[in-house]
Amino acid sequence: MINCCVRQVSLNVLKVLAILSSHRHLAGIVARSLKIPNIIARLRNPRYEDSYKLAGVTTIVRMADLLVNQIMMEVEQPKVKKIMTLPGGKAEMYAVKIPAKAKSAKLTISQVAQSKTFPNECVFTGIYKEEQGDFLIPRGNYTLEEQDTVFLVSKSQLIKQASDFLIRT
Repeated sequence: MINCCVRQVSLNVLKVLAILSSHRHLAGIVARSLKIPNIIARLRNPRYEDSYKLAGVTTIVRMADLLVNQIMMEVEQPKVKKIMTLPGGKAEMYAVKIPAKAKSAKLTISQVAQSKTFPNECVFTGIYKEEQGDFLIPRGNYTLEEQDTVFLVSKSQLIKQASDFLIRT
């Protein structure tokens, strides 16, 4: 993996290295010696986490955690799709489809955000209108409609409260 990257990219501009090969420890040590600031590796066995850190890996992607989180989300919030975890793991992006006859349809973004039952630390980042094929960057005066897919950034512990508000009929 490193040989491939070194051949294709000048070492002065290489800022991130994602290690996906089976030689993650060695690749981490080499990347650190090349002063690559961001080294990302996939962790399959939690016993090796400390050795990855010692090898210079700066971000560890825990495969088991990703799988468990996805299963839990499907069980607890089947109408909510997790899109991504933001850097640092403190917040995540989710997609929630507004169902037919939802009480949130016909409310503006401002009305939703000011509601006492909608979490303060949850923000709208986009709205996808499937029938029109439009993706909108919402402002406060935008009105939600049935079948809109809204994209939210939130702390994971707040998404249930936010999605319950949006899908309630």
